[in-house]
Amino acid sequence: MIEILDVKDVFNDDEIVLIDVRSEKEYLDDHICNSINMPVLTDKERHDVGYTYKNESKEEAVRKGIGYATYKIIDYYDEIDRLCSKGKKVVFYCFRGGMRSNSVAKTMDTLNKKVYLLKGGYKEYRRYVMDFIEEIPDKYKFVMLHGLTGVGKTNILKKLKEEGEEVIDLEYLARNKGSVFGKIGYDKPTTQKLFESELVYELSKLKGDRVYIESESRRVGNVNIPDKLFDTMKEGKHILIETSLENRIKIILDDYIPKDTTKLEQFNDSLNGILINLKKLLSTEKVNTLSEYIINNNYEKFVEELLVDYYDPLYRNSIKKYEYKSIINYESIEDVVKAVIKTCRI
Repeated sequence: MIEILDVKDVFNDDEIVLIDVRSEKEYLDDHICNSINMPVLTDKERHDVGYTYKNESKEEAVRKGIGYATYKIIDYYDEIDRLCSKGKKVVFYCFRGGMRSNSVAKTMDTLNKKVYLLKGGYKEYRRYVMDFIEEIPDKYKFVMLHGLTGVGKTNILKKLKEEGEEVIDLEYLARNKGSVFGKIGYDKPTTQKLFESELVYELSKLKGDRVYIESESRRVGNVNIPDKLFDTMKEGKHILIETSLENRIKIILDDYIPKDTTKLEQFNDSLNGILINLKKLLSTEKVNTLSEYIINNNYEKFVEELLVDYYDPLYRNSIKKYEYKSIINYESIEDVVKAVIKTCRI
């Protein structure tokens, strides 16, 4: 008899390894964090089975599905053997906890491999994520760090985490630095569902209820911050971070410019491609000037003028919307981190 486990019993448990047997496309759209994708049917195979079902017969589609699944049995067997030898519990799931995960689990059980099934599959897990997000206002108190572009909020969050503070990095979870150039440095964007999954996963690991987080608009890149989180962030403490223009330029250059000089040409192409979108907000002449800076690798001047002429006027109005518990002007990141922690303990 295969034991069926609830999501709450397996979520964020280091002793459990979840194997997602859905197709690659389903997995990329969203999955349980740290799960392994081992599709019973690949995207191509799933399409072929569906086509056969619609155009031939259910029986022939089932036969095809069995054929595609059969050759993967040895891979499942070897992976389970490897994981169990490390003392792990293996839990299978598909979309609803139905045919795909059941068929693999029963086959492994027949081969004397101890495995488990996730009750309700991904669909039940998705409900768990949405319920968790609804409970955010009751569980967490946020400290929002505000400041102009390049003030180093992300670096401050990293340092706070090193100091043992609870931190959520929304920009990393969104795979976007929160600006028109924000996607640079990330291989591909995330999905809304996967953003929410990773958000819940990170929140669930926190040991305290005071959480430092960077101020963001509702939309970061191509995802939206859930309403319950956004509203709770606004109701928290607010700290305004300030530093010199020179320091902001240095922070941005350290964050964006590739250390590998062979990647500069591709980096410049990305900058110019995004810069075109600013023609409606900046003059054509200004965009051409900025483009010349890129061509000549004059990144300092490019960043300086972009901050002064575009970002600073854009964000100063949003900064005025909040009342701040403290305004901290800094040059050393060690000093600002100490000041932030001290402010929140008062």
